[in-house]
Amino acid sequence: MIFIDTNIAIQILNGYNTLDDLINQLSSDKIGITTPSIVELYYGLYRLKYLKKNLSKSKFIELSLDLEQFIKELRCFSLDLKSAILGAKFHMKLRGKGQEVEIFDCLIAAIIISNNYQKIVTNNQRHFKRFEELELISF
Repeated sequence: MIFIDTNIAIQILNGYNTLDDLINQLSSDKIGITTPSIVELYYGLYRLKYLKKNLSKSKFIELSLDLEQFIKELRCFSLDLKSAILGAKFHMKLRGKGQEVEIFDCLIAAIIISNNYQKIVTNNQRHFKRFEELELISF
């Protein structure tokens, strides 16, 4: 299982790459996404709707359906108690070292690690390199 970070999902949704491109490059059809990434994706969608008033209703519906279809093509991993505790630990441990990492990145890492996986495709190398258990893949 290889996970995609939110920034990779956005690249695909914006048409810069396709999920098939990613699958072919990684030689894996087992692509996962975490619920914190899904929150970030919907956050962006609703930000467009409510903060950028020029988004038409039909465009919002189109983007919503695209996002829904995209998520259906992935295996979704949810935040559970084990990963929630691990995410909080990661966040405070890094803050204690003076390294600020967004809580969502800590939760994404925790979900991957607590499910005994380690590969994540991300363009956010700076944040995710702090999680020694993860193997970072650029796309």
